[in-house]
Amino acid sequence: LKVGMPMGNSSQAEGSAPAADGAGEPQEGGDAAVDPQEAAQKDAFENKLELAMQEKERGSALYKEQKYAEAREAWEKALSEMPEGKNTNLSRLTVSIQLNLAQVCLTLKDYEEVVKQATAALELDEENAKALFRRGVARDSLGQALGAASDLKKAARIEPRHAEIRKKYEEFKKKALELEEKEDEDYTPNHNVDALPRTFIDVAIGSAPPRRMVFALYTDSAPKTAENFRQLCTGEHEGATARGNPFHYKGSVLHRMIPGLMVQGGDFDNANGTGGESIYDRRFADERFADKHTRRGLLAMANDGPNTNGSNFFVTFAAAEHLDRHHVIFGELVEGWDLLDELEKLPTDEECRPLTDCVIADCGELKAAA
Repeated sequence: LKVGMPMGNSSQAEGSAPAADGAGEPQEGGDAAVDPQEAAQKDAFENKLELAMQEKERGSALYKEQKYAEAREAWEKALSEMPEGKNTNLSRLTVSIQLNLAQVCLTLKDYEEVVKQATAALELDEENAKALFRRGVARDSLGQALGAASDLKKAARIEPRHAEIRKKYEEFKKKALELEEKEDEDYTPNHNVDALPRTFIDVAIGSAPPRRMVFALYTDSAPKTAENFRQLCTGEHEGATARGNPFHYKGSVLHRMIPGLMVQGGDFDNANGTGGESIYDRRFADERFADKHTRRGLLAMANDGPNTNGSNFFVTFAAAEHLDRHHVIFGELVEGWDLLDELEKLPTDEECRPLTDCVIADCGELKAAA
């Protein structure tokens, strides 16, 4: 087929018809007379079912002949003739016809009807990979990227070895990433810094008295990441890390300085960038890469790759465009520029660790003035 997966006829369409509700059950009283009304209902049921199956088979033959409009008409008639009843075999046959309709409508590029028929099939069989796949393809064609991504991802999970599903899912992931990158390129956040929540860290360099840096947190563009940082500043998150340490930056160090690039901290477990955990779980996923590393004083998450955010953070010393789309920016420095200047000038060892300890003596949230 040009689009979608092989048709595959339902075994019910190929074999015997589904039994009517109650068919085959023993009747009380042995040779008791059959109720005329029940007999008429059974005959009507079987007649409708036979017609539905005939139209289904006719549609399949027409589809093979590439007579797609006629095949659609036959399958629509088959669906309309399906008798009512709460019967597992009836449901399977109905789903089979709905999937065929979704397939032919994909071929005819009637994507809205594909979504309608696939959704109806999923109401009867929510784990049907074919229905998810065909609806995902249709949603992609309709520009419904989020819905398409959800459908194709679930279809690939249900049928991980199905080559066509995997291929389409991988193609869509690449396309979705390209669309997301374009959206981010066209999007420029306009942060109202004065209205954003603020946190502080007081840093003691060696034996010198602590000095303060204040950050405005981008709750408007990276709310989850900003909230993680805020709670790690306040220490309000209950429990302890796997190493038994509190979820709190207080007492941790700024362990990495790269002049012209950034200063990093936030590892309250190992003090070297390999430890620390988020308030959500040990690691959490990237939010939108809305901001770019265009200037000094931006607050961003350090990580070990995509979707590995924990507690480590860094503050930029300068623009660093090569970090764009790799690290989520979630705030900016608003006070303490002189301290940032001093940190950049500190001598470091070969691993970029400052030779003088830089301890976060205190940290927390600054409440807005009443």
